[in-house]
Amino acid sequence: MAVRGRRSLLVLAVVVVVLVGLFVVVDRVAANMAEDRIAAQAANEMRNRGIASDSKPRASIAGFPFLTQVLGGTYRKVTIDVDHPRNGKVTLDHLTLDANQVHAPLNTVTSGHGKVTADTVQGTATIGWDAVRELVDTTPLRQVPGLDISKLKITVRDNKVNLAAPVAFAGVSLQLQASGTLAVTKGEVHLQLDDLQALSPTGGLTIPQSFLESYRRQLGVKIAVPSLPYSLVVNKVESTSNGVVVTATANNVVLAGQGQ
Repeated sequence: MAVRGRRSLLVLAVVVVVLVGLFVVVDRVAANMAEDRIAAQAANEMRNRGIASDSKPRASIAGFPFLTQVLGGTYRKVTIDVDHPRNGKVTLDHLTLDANQVHAPLNTVTSGHGKVTADTVQGTATIGWDAVRELVDTTPLRQVPGLDISKLKITVRDNKVNLAAPVAFAGVSLQLQASGTLAVTKGEVHLQLDDLQALSPTGGLTIPQSFLESYRRQLGVKIAVPSLPYSLVVNKVESTSNGVVVTATANNVVLAGQGQ
């Protein structure tokens, strides 16, 4: 009897392991299908906003088991990654979209119809310094009296953006130089000046502070960050040795279905 009992327990254990294994396989297959659909929807959203990429977006759904999230109709977190997205002539290094508390009713998942929404979406765009230079909006500088915009130089050093261009003062050509860090105001990235000076080629020329201050506002140029998916609004920017990291967010976002 003892031997038979042990065999029964062994058989039961094997059955449990097999069932668990099958559940895991089915769960992963279902998750992969959902991830493929979300990635396709993200690609469609990008096309609608004029954003292209050499490779398709990749989606991943956090949490296990996936099927319990399907039955509940809410997914804790969905992450979408896009390599080298480009908008016009500007190419970003990388874009990550994190959708939190994604609501997709079971009938929406099974039928492919209806809305899929997220309570919040956070996008993180990594932009190399070469691309940042291309994004500097020089339009205001063209209105600055005496500034030779055709000789404007934009460089980056120690994570700071530096602007330099000739400017005329009292019949003398000076080198106007400005440097600063990037900041966000009302969803726009701009240069927040830390230093502004005008250098005389011969030296000995005193430059009135009022002359320099008259250029401060115009030199706080905007960095025209490309349009991001899902109407994300930029609210944070950080400088790194390789470029800048832009963070943008949106609430109550329609990821798929009506209202996209």
